[in-house]
Parts: sequence; structure tokens; C-alpha cells
Amino acid sequence: MPQPAKSAKLQLLNGNPNKKNTTELKKRAVAEEKMKMAIDKVKPPNWLDATGKVTFNFIAEELLLVELVSNPDIHLMALYSSWYSQYISLEKQLRKLRREYKLNYEIAKAEAESNGEPFNEPNELIGNPLSRQMDTASRNLRTLANDLGLSPSARAKLAIKLAQDNGDDSEWT
Repeated sequence: MPQPAKSAKLQLLNGNPNKKNTTELKKRAVAEEKMKMAIDKVKPPNWLDATGKVTFNFIAEELLLVELVSNPDIHLMALYSSWYSQYISLEKQLRKLRREYKLNYEIAKAEAESNGEPFNEPNELIGNPLSRQMDTASRNLRTLANDLGLSPSARAKLAIKLAQDNGDDSEWT
């Protein structure tokens, strides 16, 4: 399996282990710097709801601090924010349903006991569609979080790459 492309700066900082043409690597490093994308449009899209916008702004602020996102990333960030908002909404609905279930359960149990009838405890919310939707949302959140560097393991991978870079980019910029 081929290795992923390494930036020219990183290859130069590592002492050019692949013995590539140094002049070409320096030219490529300058070209890579020119390809750096703008960050002036990193704002939540209008279609996000209030929770989604708050989430978007939070992750945007954090990711911009470490220069991890740029304008083209807003769509991925918006998807993450939308799924997060949906998950929160589903969680609230499920909590409400559980409260209603508990209330109905207690009423049914009290009625059965007052009538001297046996009370069979039903299974609580088994196979509830909200639970399945929450599972889908959480899977999508995990995938998108990994893509955006929002999970601890994704950040660890990024830290390894940064450590390989030795933190010295100024030589070619």
C-alpha cells in the first residue's frame, strides 16, 4: 500500500530521507504554502438551528486556534453540528418519553394493586425508534469528529505529525 504524501517542508525538516531533489522540494514547499486556504468564511450556515450554530461556533473557535480548519471545512463542520443538534433533540425526546412511561407505569401498577390484580412489568422502551436514531447520530458524530480532529485519538495522530515537523516551518515561508 502506498504511503500518504508528506509535505515538502516535512521531508526537508526530516533531512530528506527519501533523497529527493532538494531544489524541487523547496519549490514544492513554497507551492504548498501558496495553497493554504483562507479562513474568513468560517461561519455557521443559516440552515443550522440554534444548537447547531452554537456547536459550530464552538468547534470553529477551537479548530481555528490550532489552524486546523479553513473555508472549505465549513460544510463538514456544519454536518457535525447538525448531527450533534439532532442527537440532543432526540435525547430530550427520549427523556420525556421515559418520564411519561414511568408515570404510566406507576399509575397502571397502582390500579392493578388496588384491584388486587397481578401486575406484569413491561419491557421499557425496547426497540424504540428514538434509540435507533440516536445510535445513527452518534455513529455519524464519531466519524465526523475523527475527520475534524475532535476526538482524542484524532488529535494524537495530528500531534505525532506535528512532532515529526519539529515545529520549525519558518525556514521556507
